[in-house]
Amino acid sequence: MQNLVSIIIRTLNESKHISLCLNAIKNQTYKNYEVIIVDSGSTDDTVERALSIMDCQVLNCVQDDYFPGVSLNLGCEKSNGDYLVFLSAHCIPCDENWLLNLINPFYNNPNLAGVYGRQLPLPHSKPEDVRDLLITFGSEDKLQKIDSFFHNANSAISKVIWKKFNFDENTKNIEDRIWANSVISDKHEIFYSSNSKVFHFHGIHQFGNINRLTSTNKVIKRYSLFKTGDDKLPISLINSTVCIPILGKLKIFENEFLIIKTLDYLKKYDFINQIILYTNTEIPLEILNHDNRVKSVKRPKYLDDILIDTHKVLEEFSSYCKNNKSYPDIVFYMEEVYPNRDKLDLNDITSNLINSNYDAIVPSFVENRMILMKENNTDLSLLNTGFIPSSLGSNLLIGSKGSLMAIFFDSIIKDVVDLEIGTIEFDSGSEIFKKILIK
Repeated sequence: MQNLVSIIIRTLNESKHISLCLNAIKNQTYKNYEVIIVDSGSTDDTVERALSIMDCQVLNCVQDDYFPGVSLNLGCEKSNGDYLVFLSAHCIPCDENWLLNLINPFYNNPNLAGVYGRQLPLPHSKPEDVRDLLITFGSEDKLQKIDSFFHNANSAISKVIWKKFNFDENTKNIEDRIWANSVISDKHEIFYSSNSKVFHFHGIHQFGNINRLTSTNKVIKRYSLFKTGDDKLPISLINSTVCIPILGKLKIFENEFLIIKTLDYLKKYDFINQIILYTNTEIPLEILNHDNRVKSVKRPKYLDDILIDTHKVLEEFSSYCKNNKSYPDIVFYMEEVYPNRDKLDLNDITSNLINSNYDAIVPSFVENRMILMKENNTDLSLLNTGFIPSSLGSNLLIGSKGSLMAIFFDSIIKDVVDLEIGTIEFDSGSEIFKKILIK
């Protein structure tokens, strides 16, 4: 019989990570748990997103000056479990046995006060963070009778022990080490479970000489201490929505609704949760029934103005989602008039996006031609020379957001100039850039 476990997650504006974290928890083989969110006053949709994923208790713990022990003790006090698990909202369990491997050591050693697990960097983690995590969290279990190292980003303690040893509420950091020192001094033991693994996007020190850290990171990779290629966030944890804006009447091409080609393309990807036709046009049943994920949503009339840009459409779409308590992690923006997307692999694009620091990814092609910009009615400025041989390539890329734009939901509200954009390059003659214009 599995004891009840209380998973306590501290949050503050974790919209980008909370879905990944909670979906990974839902996949666990250890099923007897409750989830408690201790939120420090998030101003994004962290809490709403969490509640849309699972039934969890939300505790508000806003502090003028943050003391982690206060939040931790509040979560423990309101918990019902025999064991208390602490997980940072930006820590993502690596597999379905994370919780089992964190709790099992308690059953084998009645003198255990706590267990902490391994933390792994992500493919896009900074060199100093890769170094810190890999040096600190090894690949071998260990029992600690003297060493009081403990880390609350991924850990568990006995509820009985917590009642005797609360977390210090007067320190702004290392509250976990202070707690561990207390239980070790009381002749209890701590266990490090190397198989209870989470991804952690930053390290535990977050400082250092960047040149030396980069060198250290290269050594780690050279000797295969960590194989980054095998350790990526899986797209199965992602909640994704496709937004297809439609201006005016549906287009007909070769005696068929043009939108059908895009819907046929999307049928290949079962990880997509819903496909929204964002329009003021009446959508025929044959299109709505083409895929059970398709839904027609009426958008504000002002979006039909030809001067409205993509970003404004996405902002309104974001508001629609929030008003309807829908919180996708990623939005795929696809325009009806770009039907030739077969070379765009959404599995790869999604994996690249969630395992990077980018806000969005768009396909692009190299532009070698001379590019001029009007500064007023008469003057032009040259953006590039236009005289570099095409064989040498160019630093200028033309992005095609109409054919596809994969963007994090929480990045939509950013100013366009602040977006970090990634790309996948194609030949300029690729069919994916072919726009079918129909009057």
